[in-house]
Amino acid sequence: MNRLSALICALLLVSGCATTRGVNAIPPTTAGDGLRASYEACLGAAGGVVFASQGCIEAEDRYQRGLLVEAGRLLRAGNDDVAFRVYETDKQQWDAITAVECRWDA
Repeated sequence: MNRLSALICALLLVSGCATTRGVNAIPPTTAGDGLRASYEACLGAAGGVVFASQGCIEAEDRYQRGLLVEAGRLLRAGNDDVAFRVYETDKQQWDAITAVECRWDA
């Protein structure tokens, strides 16, 4: 499996297109961004209150990270060390970017 294939596979898994639980277990999204409709509803209910909005963001982050962990587990279970190493490298880069771009400045 080449690097692009592994990345596409991981993205499909993270986006909910393929999981061990099945497609129907993934809550629907409102846009093509992979965020759940419940996230947008939470933000709407927060009414612009920063602390409430941050709670919505943290809940969605936990959910998305859970999908990412599941994707890694499935890649690891496939016994393809190259694909798993690519996933790990990409995940580390994603973690580094989100640590900077998504931190909360209270």
